[in-house]
Amino acid sequence: MSGHRPADLAPEERAVDRVLAAVPPVAPPIGFRDAVLRRIRAERRSPYEWPMALALALPSLAYLFWTVGLNGSDIAVAIENVFALAAGTEGQAFFSVDGLLVLAFALLGVGALLGTHALITPAEEAGR
Repeated sequence: MSGHRPADLAPEERAVDRVLAAVPPVAPPIGFRDAVLRRIRAERRSPYEWPMALALALPSLAYLFWTVGLNGSDIAVAIENVFALAAGTEGQAFFSVDGLLVLAFALLGVGALLGTHALITPAEEAGR
């Protein structure tokens, strides 16, 4: 094993680190991205993709805006605490994770994925 080994790993994390460090990085083959996009473009867009994307993304965005509007200062303090903890400038930092906030971000991501797929895939021709 070569490379930098983290010094701050707990004993129960060292075995997982050794296993992950033993896996060599493998670059995808040349043309992999193009082959995936060709396969996606060969599919036909479902008429339900845009409504599903909007049904997932719009309520999630509304909830996120509402949460930031209602608890914006708390969220800003929590983000500052996370950055302070990550930077190591403070010994302890407190922040809480709201489950609905995580769910809203996840649904927003799924809606964005559906919307992206709908943008990439061609629409049905009018003659069909």
